[in-house]
Amino acid sequence: MAKNAKTKAKVDQQKLDQLVLKVKEQFPEWAFFFDEDFGGYSQEIRDLLIEAALDPNYTEALFDRKYKQTAYYNEVDKDIRAWNAATTEARNTLIESTVDAIRGSYGDVFGSEEDLMKVAEGAARQNLSGVRLKNYVFSQAAAMGKSTVAVTGSASADAIRKIAADYGYQASDDEIESILTGKPERGTTSVLTEQGLRERAKLAILGEMPHLKPQLDAGLTPATMFKNYQTEAATLLGVDPNTINFSDQKWRNALASRDPQGNIRQLSIPEWRREIRTNPEYGYQFTPQANQDALDIALTVAKAFGKSI
Repeated sequence: MAKNAKTKAKVDQQKLDQLVLKVKEQFPEWAFFFDEDFGGYSQEIRDLLIEAALDPNYTEALFDRKYKQTAYYNEVDKDIRAWNAATTEARNTLIESTVDAIRGSYGDVFGSEEDLMKVAEGAARQNLSGVRLKNYVFSQAAAMGKSTVAVTGSASADAIRKIAADYGYQASDDEIESILTGKPERGTTSVLTEQGLRERAKLAILGEMPHLKPQLDAGLTPATMFKNYQTEAATLLGVDPNTINFSDQKWRNALASRDPQGNIRQLSIPEWRREIRTNPEYGYQFTPQANQDALDIALTVAKAFGKSI
């Protein structure tokens, strides 16, 4: 009895192997389901393919309808289904292009070719791009223990700091990491976005400079509003405009000057020029232009009294 059962099992396995070969020949584009398990989803598709191969009246429409009822079709993302169906050559090509995209946008975030290839394959498998790719790259960097150096020290992190700095706001490492990785801020269940950071920075500057609300609501940043003041100050002081930063409190006086009554307002350009020349905090008195101004005044006074210098 046991011998007969063993023989029957062997025959059945032979029949199954022959049937699988028939399926692979009849449905070559689906053959990969017999080579990989894909997280336990493949058996349902294998059974469906065998069912179709056994029935000569099985139509393509019937197969398509039943396929779309499977857990694989309904629970697995379409991009991952496409990856599973791709050839090794197609996968490698996509991985290589993803490696180039990561290097081009995020530099040497991982520091290791092995880590980079692993992340690129994961991103390629999900067909990630844009914000989804950025979040995936930095979330993987954080998971690999590279969060402090690779995430907050990256060019992408610097771009986020620039968004905040345009409002005179200093973005924290935690805020930057949440934006880049798509993970909630520490101690919260909320993920911060770049737009969320802008709104946060905007509220912060409005607390300090409520009179700027119309310009801020119109989409201007304090850095944009400060641009002409920056140029004027740099010209008067004879310095590089990039050394004059709105984030530095002393320069904010251009947009938030207080009168003796405590009222706050934005200075006009002539008022700003006068402020630069007369407020010793800016150091105008030490510039060649200040010396020239003093000499011009001395010459004017001397001429008034009929003297020469």
